[in-house]
Amino acid sequence: INNEILVSTNIIDKQTGIFKKEQAPIALRNFFSKSIEENLENTVFMYLKPLPIYNKRLNIQKIASVVKSVPRGNDIIAYGKSSGFYLILYNAGISGAKSVAARIRNTLASTCKVYAIAAEITNSFEEMEPILYQSLKDQIAAGKEFNYLYDLTFNEAAEVIEVRDENGKK
Repeated sequence: INNEILVSTNIIDKQTGIFKKEQAPIALRNFFSKSIEENLENTVFMYLKPLPIYNKRLNIQKIASVVKSVPRGNDIIAYGKSSGFYLILYNAGISGAKSVAARIRNTLASTCKVYAIAAEITNSFEEMEPILYQSLKDQIAAGKEFNYLYDLTFNEAAEVIEVRDENGKK
C-alpha cells in the first residue's frame, strides 16, 4: 500500500520502483534520521555509478531494474546525481556492501562498468552525500571499482567542501 501511495504521489518511479531523483534527498533524509535515532549499526550508504563501455549509450531503465533486483527487499534505492544510484543497505556492513556492488557489477559487466563507494551512516544525508560523491569522482579517475570509507567523523569547525555537478551547480 505504501508503494502505491508513493507511486501515485510521484515519489517513486512506477516502472522501476525506485525513488525519483528529485524526491531522493527528502526520502533519504528520513531514512538517515531513522538509522541514526535507532542506532542501527552497519547501515551503509552507497553511491553507485554505472559508466558505459565503448561509449555506448546506457539504458538507465534497464540498469535500474538490475540495481533494484540485487539488494534485499527492505533496502532503499533512489536515483542519484549524474545517472547514479543511492542505496541504503540495512545491517550490511562492509561485506554486504562489497557483495551488493559485486553482484550488480557482474550482472551489468557486458553493458557498463560499475563503480561504487560506501560508508556506514554516521551523520546526515547532507553531510555524507557530498563526501561520497566527490570521493567517487576521484575513485573513478583512479580506476578503482569499489571503495569503503571508514571513520567518517564530522567536526562543526570542518572546512566546507565546495562541490559542483557537471552543470556547474553547487
